[in-house]
Amino acid sequence: VSSAAGGIYQSSDGGRRWHFLNNGLHAGFAQILSITVSPSDPATLYLGTRAFGVSKSSDSGVHWAEASSGIRAMGIHAVAVDPSGSRSVYAGTAGAGVFKSSDGGITWLDANSGYDGSGMIESLTIAPRTPQRICAADSAAGILISADGGENWSREDGPAVRVVASAPSDPTVVYAAGWKGLFQSTDSGHTWATAVLPSA
Repeated sequence: VSSAAGGIYQSSDGGRRWHFLNNGLHAGFAQILSITVSPSDPATLYLGTRAFGVSKSSDSGVHWAEASSGIRAMGIHAVAVDPSGSRSVYAGTAGAGVFKSSDGGITWLDANSGYDGSGMIESLTIAPRTPQRICAADSAAGILISADGGENWSREDGPAVRVVASAPSDPTVVYAAGWKGLFQSTDSGHTWATAVLPSA
């Protein structure tokens, strides 16, 4: 977990005890916006921060190093790792769109074709088993989807949301949440409907 005061904490006993994991993080590190664990390599973690870009750990958070080369904005609200392999990583920024790394975060390239990048990417999700399909939540523009690994994006008619998540059991199902509630897509993000929640 991260704290509002800055830094990362880890628990290895189900949350009863916690210890600091800040070795290598920027001095005065604060406002961590996202923590992402690589699905294919649980020892690899990425942090998205408000002011210091992306940091990466390859040893379960014991040591950290900056991993932002090529990213033009240091406010990183979302990081997503390809579930089929830890080399492809995506970062969502405030005001500069989406960036993609094909080398595990060493270098990054702009990945905004079809999207002007002016909004705030608050969440990214990659479809299981079809990792070329990515869905992004822009808090102003709405929902964006890519069918080619971030090479091109299209804006879909959908709700204004802040969080998107792929269903692990079905690569075509995506959930999104925002101020107006919870929504579901069953066609990889092209169309959306209000999700029906189970009764208590």
